[in-house]
Amino acid sequence: MPLSFIAACLLSAHGLNALLITEIVDGPLPGGQPKWIELANVSGSTLDLAQFSVGVMHNGSLSLSGPPHRLSGELSSGERMVVAMGNISPTSGPVFYSTYGLQPDDTMSALINGDDVILLYMDASSGSDQGAELIDSFGWAGYDGTGSVWEYTDSYARRCLEQSNGGPFDPSQWHLPGPGALEEGCGGDPLCEKALLIAVTSPWSQAECSVQPVGSPYCPGSGGACPCGNDNDGSDPNSGCSNSSHAAGARLRTFGAASASAPSLSLTCDNIPPNSTVIFFEGRQAVASGSGAPFGSGLRCAGGMTHRLATPIQGNGGSTSLAIDAGDLTPRSPGTETYFQAWYEDRARFESCGGMFNLSNAMRVVWAP
Repeated sequence: MPLSFIAACLLSAHGLNALLITEIVDGPLPGGQPKWIELANVSGSTLDLAQFSVGVMHNGSLSLSGPPHRLSGELSSGERMVVAMGNISPTSGPVFYSTYGLQPDDTMSALINGDDVILLYMDASSGSDQGAELIDSFGWAGYDGTGSVWEYTDSYARRCLEQSNGGPFDPSQWHLPGPGALEEGCGGDPLCEKALLIAVTSPWSQAECSVQPVGSPYCPGSGGACPCGNDNDGSDPNSGCSNSSHAAGARLRTFGAASASAPSLSLTCDNIPPNSTVIFFEGRQAVASGSGAPFGSGLRCAGGMTHRLATPIQGNGGSTSLAIDAGDLTPRSPGTETYFQAWYEDRARFESCGGMFNLSNAMRVVWAP
């Protein structure tokens, strides 16, 4: 039986959880090299790589910078491969080789510059993304990553949660040290930068990650609590009330360090309607002892003295995130609690539910010293 047929059956049976982007490097050495991505086979069978291709969107564009690069060969279950970028010859990869002592598995001519979106497709047979199935991505299409939570200029990104989310980028799955992480402490010394690059990045291996969930979810859209009979479908019992695009309801999660002296948190809200305006906010009290109160098409769960954490954000691809630090938060003391929630537009729900907005579940965070 042909391998391509077996792989196609595997993907049909197990959805999109087969090949994932697991590491990205934008090196600090001359020419911004080495630049590479790592892909991992997280399925239970060998994959025919000819089904898959990699594309790049530069500088906030909604179009690929060129035809997607088709992969080749096979990749066994649990194995990883490295694709070097900016190298024309499949046997060259000179900076990659001089850094790691091994040749990459593949090379592609497209470059990445720390603010570009990387996309992984299945069946991009036409040499473009038209008709192809997006199975994974890093970054948000149409957004320049400069200054964002996912910028990786002279840095790297490492996936911690190696599970498919069906294509949309979810920064909460990644360790994101921010721009300049591969130059830190080197003062421009190339030997220092090369040593740091070798020590920190990890081609062909799953390294430890530092993404840590914090807080506890409360106020789910279940048990008949939702105002329009729109309880979530139970596929994620911690989510809010269902919305016009996702029966599971919007799910808010918090990651990072809940330190009162040096807070560094990432708030991620999934399962929102495409292109919805999202407002993240915090409160000092849990509404109705944590059960929430009807508000629009959802439940208001965070109350008391409230504070909008940022200007409204346009959700992209059904998910959006916000990074916050001490400059975004009012002072708080160790042992105190904060309640986070996300409000979002849901205009398609207006006729059936009488509200043009909805809310996620809420997260309770206790601050450490």
